[in-house]
Amino acid sequence: MEGIKFWNIQQVVISTQVGVDGPLLAISDNMFVHNNSKHGRRAKRLDPNDHGEYN
Repeated sequence: MEGIKFWNIQQVVISTQVGVDGPLLAISDNMFVHNNSKHGRRAKRLDPNDHGEYN
């Protein structure tokens, strides 16, 4: 089968626009926790005795 070549062709589409057909309800605080852990930052532990920003 000389002369016959097989090509593995992969098509990749990258889009910078996101189409949303309804109200966007997928944004939550959990998304920010995930992004922080992805970059190696640890989540702040909540101290019940700390009356700062989170309490």
